[in-house]
Amino acid sequence: MISLDTETTGIDLRHGAKPFFVTICDENDNQSFWEWDVNPITREPEIQYEDLKEIQTVINESDEIVLQNTKFDVAALQTIFLGELQWNWDKVQDTLIAGHLLGSNEPHDLTSMALKYLRVNIQPYEDRLDKACNEARRLARSEYPDWRIAKKGLPEMPSAKEKTWKYDTWLPRAIALEKDYKSLHPWWRVCSEYANTDSAITIRLWKAQERLLKKRGLWNIYRERCKLLRVVYEIERKGVTLSGQRVQESIKKFVEESEDLEQRCTNIAKSYDYELELPKTGNNISGPIQIATACNAHGGTDRHDFESETFVTYAIQERAVSENTKNGPQGKGFQEGLGFTLEARHQQQSVAYRTTGNNGVFETGDQIGALNCATDPNQQIVNVASAVRRLTPRECERLQAFPDDWTRWGADGKEISNSARYRILGNAVTVNVAEWIGRRIMEVTS
Repeated sequence: MISLDTETTGIDLRHGAKPFFVTICDENDNQSFWEWDVNPITREPEIQYEDLKEIQTVINESDEIVLQNTKFDVAALQTIFLGELQWNWDKVQDTLIAGHLLGSNEPHDLTSMALKYLRVNIQPYEDRLDKACNEARRLARSEYPDWRIAKKGLPEMPSAKEKTWKYDTWLPRAIALEKDYKSLHPWWRVCSEYANTDSAITIRLWKAQERLLKKRGLWNIYRERCKLLRVVYEIERKGVTLSGQRVQESIKKFVEESEDLEQRCTNIAKSYDYELELPKTGNNISGPIQIATACNAHGGTDRHDFESETFVTYAIQERAVSENTKNGPQGKGFQEGLGFTLEARHQQQSVAYRTTGNNGVFETGDQIGALNCATDPNQQIVNVASAVRRLTPRECERLQAFPDDWTRWGADGKEISNSARYRILGNAVTVNVAEWIGRRIMEVTS
């Protein structure tokens, strides 16, 4: 088992950023690293071909490779391997994925997770590098004005913000080389010490995370998520092309297959003298249903499809229900059919009216009534003060295909607040959707 990390001239790999430092650490804390000078005018690392052969050999001979954010490091390596890096995704262990599983509401940078899971503080190494880089940047601007120092607005680094010193971690060594500093000067090794600490900590962090994943019964979930790394990497590298014609052909094919399978199931049931009633997929306008339907922007007609046309909904803009008349909404304050982003406020954020009877009657009253699923089309229903309640965290977990209470507890065993759970679930990816997309991409590309 090895851990691998890269240091790059930026994060915009498609705009010219490349690794200038690669570090590898094994289980016995034996480290190897390759550091290349960076041309300060072009920001191009001066890569040695023999070094790439050595790196590839170590990667090939390893049974497991541990990384923090695998996609980025592999993409970075490909820039200097000219796309010819041989990489086995089945060997990968990713501490970032493990960190999200073990504590989805906590920081997942290497420094924070090292402190949490290992009780090791590696922040001083970053602090020293920060100080050295900023001093080197000031010196370069004053004495070497033609050097291309990172800053916001440069075309080759569109992701650069106000703090750009991490784009120039190669610079202290470049200054030391230019000024011929003595070998003991800290600028020669301040970056290598920082990077090698990261690779050493990464492998130890993974061992701690692996134990916890298995202890909490999360191992199988972790392994499934790791399968998406290759899929997402390929999507980001190649992009995805969508054919409208093929989509329609696929929809038609799936509908026909569904109808055929439904008929087969019904026939099999009949052979055993059993009347099979399969769940309806739409146009369900009579008979009892077991679960109240979702609120949506259909209704107002004589038709009452429980599954798709049960309610008329209106979204309410923030401050539309404010008691302060001087602090109202922008515009009319509501819209039909499309909701505003749900926010952490206690006021109503949407209302729903169920159209009832042949005339679609709906009224409001003074008390909040429960949305029900009555089936009598002639019953005149009064849906009073129809404020749609917020989904519970458990309902949000089910919508995202997570197990119940998946986000209820933090890695420290403490219960997570509902507001934090909403934020976690809102930022999550729906599990079965991502899995389906990944599998289909793999089928198409294989």
